[in-house]
Amino acid sequence: MKIAKIDTIPIKLPTRRVHQWASLTTPIGVYVIVKLTTDEGLVGLGEAPVLKDWGGDHMKYYGETPQTTVHIIGDILAPALSGKDPTEIEALHL
Repeated sequence: MKIAKIDTIPIKLPTRRVHQWASLTTPIGVYVIVKLTTDEGLVGLGEAPVLKDWGGDHMKYYGETPQTTVHIIGDILAPALSGKDPTEIEALHL
């Protein structure tokens, strides 16, 4: 069994309450769902957590965005994992 395809699916979901960090307020959460498909047709779903802008003086340090998460997975991680056996978890971490 080999990894045949990795898709990223950004979704926006309203939150139960508005989230507020210092000067940032957001009523909607943006999440990235990852869909892995094997050459045998098995499908796995997971979430790639996106860490919002964070701390520092006047928000001078920044975390990931959904767009950068999709880019890293699609352009870097997916090509590196394509063709690998998804059951060999230790090898995938190397």
